[in-house]
Amino acid sequence: MVSQACHQAEDSTPYSLSALQAVHKLNRCLMEVPNYDQAVLFAERAASLGPLPDSLLRLLCSGAPAAMLLASNCLHHLCASTQVARQCGEAGLVETVLGLLKGGGRGLEPALVDSLLQLLVTSTQTDVRQRVTLGSLRGVVTLLATLLGGIEFVQSRVTALELLKVVLLSRKGSRRQMTLYLF
Repeated sequence: MVSQACHQAEDSTPYSLSALQAVHKLNRCLMEVPNYDQAVLFAERAASLGPLPDSLLRLLCSGAPAAMLLASNCLHHLCASTQVARQCGEAGLVETVLGLLKGGGRGLEPALVDSLLQLLVTSTQTDVRQRVTLGSLRGVVTLLATLLGGIEFVQSRVTALELLKVVLLSRKGSRRQMTLYLF
């Protein structure tokens, strides 16, 4: 079932019903995994079946709120794996999510803003490259501050503050982290 869902998600256009159903099935499978270690193994297995992160990023950029939420949640679960988080980073996850949140997330559903923030936290905690990328981009602190001012959900504020902490700490230690990463 997982293999079939992954292939359907990859082979379909982002707006198709079959792509949405496949991502929904994959999300359901990921949520039913009993523990973290098995979730990591499941995420690696799902991503090994093809270019799943690329397909989910296309769906994330589709502009349809429900599709974007499904893709964001699925990517959040998949990024529990360092391998998958790295693939997502190489596909431009940080830049894509920040682009969607630009302008303080105006026009996005509050649940989607929360999901995107959680996705950034998970991916930057799992993959050092994404943490360094997030910390090196200009305007991220301003964007997060703008988001903090307009966020309705308390949990989203906590998530935005967590991201702000990641950005500030990565800037403080980015040279050291890059040295450790490169050597």
